[in-house]
Amino acid sequence: MSQHTNSSFKLIGYRLSGFAGRRFVLLVICALGIVGVALSQNCDLTLRGTVIDEHDSSSLEGSTIYLLGQGKGVYADSTGRFLLDGLCAGEDSLRVTHIGCEAVKLYVTIGSNSPEVTVYLEHHAELLDGIEVHAHRNRTASSDIGATLSGEQLDQIAGADFATVVANLPGVRQVATGSNIGRPLVDGLGGSRLQIVQGGIAIGSQDWGDEHALEIDPFAAASVQLARSGNTVRYGASTTGASLVIDDAGMPEDEKLSGKALLHAESNASGYGGGVQLEQRVNNAIGYRVQVAGSDQGDSRAPDYVLSNTGANKASAGAQVYYIDSTLQLDANYRYFSQETGILRSASIGNLSDLARALASDRPLIINPYTRTVDAPRQEVFHHWVTANAGYKLKEDAALKMTYSYQFNDRQEFDIRRGGRSAIPSVFLKLTTTDVRVEYKHPTFKGLDGQIGFNGTTSSNRNDPSTGTIPLIPFMNANRAGVFFDERLIKESLTWEFSGRADVKNTTALFVEAGENGAIERIDFERTEVTGALSVGIAKYYDDGASLRARLAYSSRTPNPAERFIFGVRNALGTFELGDSTLQVEHGLKGVFGYGIEKEGGLAFHASVFAQAFSNFIYQQNLIEPILTIRGAFPVLAYEQEDALLAGIDLDAHMPLGPLQLDVEANYLYGQLSGGAVLPDVAPWQVSSELSYSRTTNGRFKDWRIAASVSHTGEQGRAPEVLPRAAPPAYTLVGFDASTHIALGSEVLGVHLTVLNVFDTDYRDYLDRLRFYSARPGVDAQLRLLYDF
Repeated sequence: MSQHTNSSFKLIGYRLSGFAGRRFVLLVICALGIVGVALSQNCDLTLRGTVIDEHDSSSLEGSTIYLLGQGKGVYADSTGRFLLDGLCAGEDSLRVTHIGCEAVKLYVTIGSNSPEVTVYLEHHAELLDGIEVHAHRNRTASSDIGATLSGEQLDQIAGADFATVVANLPGVRQVATGSNIGRPLVDGLGGSRLQIVQGGIAIGSQDWGDEHALEIDPFAAASVQLARSGNTVRYGASTTGASLVIDDAGMPEDEKLSGKALLHAESNASGYGGGVQLEQRVNNAIGYRVQVAGSDQGDSRAPDYVLSNTGANKASAGAQVYYIDSTLQLDANYRYFSQETGILRSASIGNLSDLARALASDRPLIINPYTRTVDAPRQEVFHHWVTANAGYKLKEDAALKMTYSYQFNDRQEFDIRRGGRSAIPSVFLKLTTTDVRVEYKHPTFKGLDGQIGFNGTTSSNRNDPSTGTIPLIPFMNANRAGVFFDERLIKESLTWEFSGRADVKNTTALFVEAGENGAIERIDFERTEVTGALSVGIAKYYDDGASLRARLAYSSRTPNPAERFIFGVRNALGTFELGDSTLQVEHGLKGVFGYGIEKEGGLAFHASVFAQAFSNFIYQQNLIEPILTIRGAFPVLAYEQEDALLAGIDLDAHMPLGPLQLDVEANYLYGQLSGGAVLPDVAPWQVSSELSYSRTTNGRFKDWRIAASVSHTGEQGRAPEVLPRAAPPAYTLVGFDASTHIALGSEVLGVHLTVLNVFDTDYRDYLDRLRFYSARPGVDAQLRLLYDF
C-alpha cells in the first residue's frame, strides 16, 4: 500500500476519533441531565402506535419499538399495534425496526394527550417486489422467488465487501480468488449473466472475469435484494435469470441532522475500518445524504501459514441530493470507490517444474512473514459514478421517469516483472459507460399495472500504452439500444406477470490472437447482434399462508470481452487465458417453481426448483498442457461453446423453538454439457443452520441476540476430469454471533461480534480459483460498533 494511502487513512481515523470523542462527552452530559429531570417527574404517561407496511398497509407483527431516551422497548402485536407505558413527559427518539425493513427513527413528544403514532416501514417493494428473508411476505408480491437483506441484518455485517454481504441471501454462493476477492453466484451463474444494480443502474464494471471484486461498498445501502422476477428486463436481456439490487435510502425524513458511524475490526488479517453517513431533510422539498468509508487489512492467515501478499485496502464516498414536491421528484448522486488488492504470491510460478510442485504441495511454495504491505502481483481500481433521476407524476397514477448514468472505471494490474519494472502496470484498462433510460408507467386498468421503456448504453474500453505488453482486453467500443415492457395483472389472490425486451448491440474491437502457425495476428472486429428476453410468471396465495409461484423465462446474451478477446496471463488467477472471437450469442430458457408457507408464530418454509437449458453456453475449459511464457509457467484456460443444462433446488426453513429460533438452508446444483462432460465451476451441495436466541429488554442494554451456526459443504463429485488438481474434500465450518444495542440518551450504539471458522478448520473451497495453491483463511473474530445518531 502506498504511503499516500496510509496517510489518508490515518487522517480520516484521527478526524473520526476526535469527532466521536467530543460527541461522546456531550452525550454523557446530556444523559446525566435527562436522568436528573426524569427523577423529578411523575412518569405515568403512555405512547400508543401502529407499525404497518408502507405499500400494502398490512400490519407488521413482531416489529421492535425502542424509546431510546427512556430505555423502554416493546414488540408490536399481531395487528402491528404497540403500547409503551410508564413514560416521562418530554421529547424523545423512537426507533422502529423489522426484519427485512429499513429502520425508522422518529422524534416524538410524550405528554398527557400524546396522539397515536403510525409508523410506516419500507420493504422496497416498489422496485422489485422482493420477498424478505424470514419476514413479512407482501400479499401482492410477484412471482419473484427472491429475498431481501435490510435493517438489522445489514447492520450485523456492516463493513463487509459486497460478495460477502449477498452470500447471506438464500441461494447465493460466492466464487473467490484467494482470501479477499469474491463475486456472487446465483443459480450457478455470475459475471455478465448476473446483473448488479445500484440505485436503479447496472454497474459499469470491467466484467470480464472472476479475479477482481466488484466496485461496490454496501455500507450506505438501505437494502440488498436478490430478484428473480421478470421486471429486471429494464437492465438488460441477460438479467431474466436473476439480479442483485442495492437499494439506496430515499429522501431523509427528519429536519434534524442524523446518521450513523461505523467502526469495525477483524483478527485474521488484522484489519480495521470505519465509515460515517450523515443525512438531513432541509425542508419539505430538499434533502441530502453524504457518506465516507474505508478499510485496511494485511495478509490473511490460513490455519498453518500466512497467505503472503493478500492484504487489501479500500475507500468509498458518496453524496446524494433530493428534491420532491407534489408532482416532481429529482435526485442526483455521486459515488467513488477505490481498492488496492494483493494477489497470493505463491500463485505466480516461474517455470513448469515449480508449477508441478505447487500443484502437488499441500502448502504454498512461498510463505513470507506477515505484513501489511501490498506488493506485486496486485491490483488497483478506481470507479467514479454519477447518476441523475427525474420522476414526474401524471394524471391518475401514471408517471414518467428518466435516468442518466456516467461511469468511469480505471483498472491497473501489476505483475512481477524483471528489470525493476514491477511498478509499471502490465494491464491498464479504462472503461467509460454511459446509460440513459426512460420509463412510462401507465395508469392501472382493471387490475393491470405496468410500464414500458427505452434504454441506451454506450461503453468504451481503452488501453494505456505504457504497459509495454499486448493488451489483455483490447481497444473496444460497444453501443446498445433496447425497448422493454413489464406488466402485472392482479386478481384477488392471483398475480400474473408478463415482461419482455429486445436489444440491438454493435461491437467494434481491435485485438490480437494466435494464428494456426502460432504467429500473433492483429484483427479488426465488428459485429451487430440482436438479443431479447421474454418472461411470464404467476403467483397464487392461499388463506392458510401458503403460496405457489412459477415463472418461465427466455434470455439471451452476447459474449463479454474476455470470452471473445482475452489473450494472455491473468496474474490474479495464475492462468493463461484464450478467448474466441467466433463465439455466438448465448440463449437460455429457464423454468422456476416455488412453494412457501408461513404460519402465525413465525413458522415458515420455502422451496424452489429451477432448470435452465442453454444453447451455445460459453464456459472455460482447462487444457491439458500448461504454457511457459517469459512471465512464467501457467495452466491454460480456453473459452468454448456448447449446449448445456443447469438445474438446482433451494430450501430454507424458519422454526421457533420456545425462546430459540432455528434457521436451516440447503441448496444443490447440477450442471451438464451436451457432449456428456461435466459443466465446470458448479458449486457443490451445501447445508447450513443457525440456532439463535433473541430478547428485547428495557434498560440501557436491549435487543440481545446470540447465535451459533454450522455449515457443511460437500465434495464436488462431478468435477471435470481435466483439472490441475482434484476437487477438495468436504468440510464443516462453525460460526458464532452475538449482538446488543446500548441506549445512549436519545441515540443507540449497536455492538456486533462475529466469529468465523471457530475451530480454525483447514479447508479448500471448490469455488476458490486459487485453491490449487493454498487453503482458505482460518478463524476470524470480527467486531462492529454501529452508532445511530
